[in-house]
Amino acid sequence: MFNSLVNESIGLEKLQILFIDDKSTDNSAKIVQKYIQKYNSIEFYQLTKNTGGAHGPRNVGLINARGKYLVFLDADDWYDENALQYMSETLEKSSDDMGFFGIVQSVNEKLSLKSRAYFFDGNKIDRDIQELPAAFYEWLGPQGIMVRRKLIENNNLHFPSQRVADDVTFFMKP
Repeated sequence: MFNSLVNESIGLEKLQILFIDDKSTDNSAKIVQKYIQKYNSIEFYQLTKNTGGAHGPRNVGLINARGKYLVFLDADDWYDENALQYMSETLEKSSDDMGFFGIVQSVNEKLSLKSRAYFFDGNKIDRDIQELPAAFYEWLGPQGIMVRRKLIENNNLHFPSQRVADDVTFFMKP
């Protein structure tokens, strides 16, 4: 995940990378420290206790984010080197507050499409989410979504405190 972010074509000077550790039992904090020493656009936050789900760290990220756009990645996620540039340019060209972009999965270095972008049928921007077919939602994760920070701030949004699928509730429920 970190390798993909530090190699983004948009440039590290345009990124604020937040890593929030909620007392994980792996060695992720040590891994992050190596990146922090090398890249000054990475911020590290460590919670005092494990929250039991992704909602706690994600909400800390929401509170501390300063960028125009937000994305959410877990440790096993990654982006193509042009992903953030493409995602942000797409939102700049539109009046959309969120962009739903495709997700691929890598298994043994073989890529497979898991979800299609919200413009898969040719209609790219200013799209009513209600128009999208049910198949669009079959495998949609937060890593394929970019959202304007103002949307979150203006509506006082946060990830709900639930063990799993907090991202589904956050992005998909009214």
